[in-house]
Amino acid sequence: MTVALALLGWLVGVAFGIAAVAWWWPRQANRSRPWLMIVAVGAASGHALTSALYYVWLNSLTHAGLPYEVLEWAVLAAVSLGFWQTHTKASRPASTAPADKSNDSAQARRFTVGSAVAVCVCLVAVLTAVSLIAMIVADPHGRWDAWAMWNLKAKFMYLAGPRWTDLFIAAPHSDYPLLHPSAVARLWVYVGIDDPGGPRLLAWLTLLTAVGMLTAAVTHLRGAVLGAAAGLLLMTTPQVLEQAAAQYVDTTVGLFIAGALALIVTAWQSEQAQARRGLLLLAGLMAGSAAWTKNEGIAFSGMALLALGAFGLRTGVRSAWRDSVAFVLGALPMVACLLSQKLLFAGRTEVIDPGSLDRFLTQLTDLDRHRLIGQALWQVVVHEPEWVGVALAGLLVVVGGLRLDRKTMRGVALVAAVLLGQIGCWYLVYLTTQADLPWLLSTTTDRLFVQLWPGFILLLCLPARRPGVTPSPAGTAGTTDRPS
Repeated sequence: MTVALALLGWLVGVAFGIAAVAWWWPRQANRSRPWLMIVAVGAASGHALTSALYYVWLNSLTHAGLPYEVLEWAVLAAVSLGFWQTHTKASRPASTAPADKSNDSAQARRFTVGSAVAVCVCLVAVLTAVSLIAMIVADPHGRWDAWAMWNLKAKFMYLAGPRWTDLFIAAPHSDYPLLHPSAVARLWVYVGIDDPGGPRLLAWLTLLTAVGMLTAAVTHLRGAVLGAAAGLLLMTTPQVLEQAAAQYVDTTVGLFIAGALALIVTAWQSEQAQARRGLLLLAGLMAGSAAWTKNEGIAFSGMALLALGAFGLRTGVRSAWRDSVAFVLGALPMVACLLSQKLLFAGRTEVIDPGSLDRFLTQLTDLDRHRLIGQALWQVVVHEPEWVGVALAGLLVVVGGLRLDRKTMRGVALVAAVLLGQIGCWYLVYLTTQADLPWLLSTTTDRLFVQLWPGFILLLCLPARRPGVTPSPAGTAGTTDRPS
């Protein structure tokens, strides 16, 4: 019963997110709506938005007289009504053109291949779920960060009422963002008790959402076969399963990073400025959600905004400015929650605390620190990825053909720049931290991998040509290889 009620709470959040994203997702002439992508982005958005809603409700003066479930259901009803009215108006048929049956056989072949791949994905997903459940049963309360920090903060947010802010005194890492504790606490509201089954279920569902996001994004951009391969590669990576079973939030950060990058690339495929900025607003929401999850997400949001502005300058300063504004507006709700937490409650940040200027300069020029960091990051490259899966996915990309037009390569360059910039931010933190460096490297490099791994899988798939589409002779930006 506890699991069922927690699942109900999660599904309410997913429904809210899907309705909001479907309402906002731009409509383009002669293009069907990518419902797989909308559902994936909606599930992730619902997770983040309901977490922020719970945080706002907790800080409101009237929350004692308004049950949270009532507020959430009212917001869900309002968003669903708005989507229904918009969808009804937009779906009225205009004129019907005769169906083009010239590609029926090719579509049938692709459907057959896609069905076979879907069966494989489902089988692997079942095996993955069994493995993850076995890991969770073996360690039901998660590892140290889960029970000593994330779930402890969730208990304060669920049980302490007006004194929930005591968590900033009692729990470690007081400046860490509160998306995950808020999400766990709102599930406990539906359950009626702070049962450990809530965070366990959320860990499993977050991994499922991350796999769904990556699969949907690559399918939308590069076809179902490569999308399935990307999802399989993510769900069969042992480190990802271990982090999810430990109830850590790095899988959540990876979910939002991959979602934001995929939406930026999708936006750049659009030929309409209004549609592009609508998608960039959703990308901003994903980046802001990453920031609301963990401090590393703050660095990612800044890197994504810088890269978006820099790469967008080729279309003109005004266009780049408007694109950046759309991105910032999407991130604004989560950034507002983050700033209120850090400025009003958390106090000193732990992201970069170099101490005195002399110590800061000494650490910057300490070659031993550079060597230790370089060795640790190299070990991540050698040991963490599933190189067999990477090789198979790369083979699929090469065999299917490459798409090297300007739009594609600009997207590849942006994703690569953001991911490398994120690694650079980690390097700077390692270099300037006052914590014991060997200990910090041994406990955090695997988390860096889990956060960035979905984004790197996306990067691997982006140069591929969409199946069934013939590239233009010169590989120019005018190619017809666009997401449906």
